[in-house]
Amino acid sequence: MKHPQVPLGDIADFINGAAFKPEDWGEDGLPIIRIQNLTDSSKPFNYTKRQVPEELVVNPGDLLVSWSATLGVFQWNGPQGLLNQHIFRVLPDNELVDANYLRHALERALDDMERHLHGATMKHVNRGEFLGTRIPLPPLEEQRRIAAILDKVASIHKTAGQAEARIGQLEASVFDRYFCIDSSQCSWEAGPLSAFCDLITDGEHQTPERTQAGIKLLSAKNIQNSKLDYGKVDYVPEHEFARISRRCAPRRGDILISCSGSIGRVAAYDSDEPVALVRSVALVRSKPNKLRPLFLEFLLRTPRMQALMQRPANASSQANLFQGPIKALQVFSPTFARQDAFADEIGRPRNINSNLDRRVASLRELTNSVSDQLLQSK
Repeated sequence: MKHPQVPLGDIADFINGAAFKPEDWGEDGLPIIRIQNLTDSSKPFNYTKRQVPEELVVNPGDLLVSWSATLGVFQWNGPQGLLNQHIFRVLPDNELVDANYLRHALERALDDMERHLHGATMKHVNRGEFLGTRIPLPPLEEQRRIAAILDKVASIHKTAGQAEARIGQLEASVFDRYFCIDSSQCSWEAGPLSAFCDLITDGEHQTPERTQAGIKLLSAKNIQNSKLDYGKVDYVPEHEFARISRRCAPRRGDILISCSGSIGRVAAYDSDEPVALVRSVALVRSKPNKLRPLFLEFLLRTPRMQALMQRPANASSQANLFQGPIKALQVFSPTFARQDAFADEIGRPRNINSNLDRRVASLRELTNSVSDQLLQSK
């Protein structure tokens, strides 16, 4: 039986958030739910006492869609809060569509949109086109069966993510044991990050020409803590890469930082494959005689460094981190003997994490295959 295809706008309301300004912020009131709060639950909230329509009040369990910079579907598990701009609150018509089925269908629809969007440094979904996007709509009982299968697959993903988080905690504890995080208490050389680096820059500011294959083009979504995620990646042709790389071309050992949307994710580039970057990724290249890349990666992931990166990013409604604040970050340079001893001890958990990453990548391929089979029109 072939299921009908229906526009999203016919089965749910999509409420856009309010444009909160810095003068709306305060120490009290309800938290403002921004995209960075969706992608990383550890990110701080801004608060406001501003009055907004009831439809912009988000409660635990609500379905949210970020549609600018970061495209994603989220079930809100935080406190009651207020919806920021660039996020839809989704109100499904329960007589037509199961909420869990809609969540999975939206995830697949956004994946398809992202593959076809050719924005500059920021992905952006047109509301009219989005509401007109068609998804298959089987009977409610079949929707629930499909959602239950996909929920089980998502649970396996969650377990793998929890294992990665535990390994990350172990790595952080090793770093804490080796280094004095407050450089004012250390005898090591200290100063702004720019003093210890040969290059601090960010990716292409103009709209790159994209292709279906070619040289990988990385954006903030590809930068995860301690690793690069190639699950959703754009490409540029050779001639476009030649232009972009004159300004910024990552090398093995460079540190990449997400600096738009979700701020402060840090990973070392550990490949010799040529790649291009867009504006939402910053590149930090340390001086070979000052900082080992592995040490710098972990240093930038410490709570203190994360707070320093978040401070300027929180000064606007759309989180961005620019080159100036990155260059001004106050860091320190331990002896190479200390940095290398840390690298030796961290090696085993890093290898475990690498093996887990490969398994997660295989699981992602399986998930995509299952999703394609269950969410396509039959």
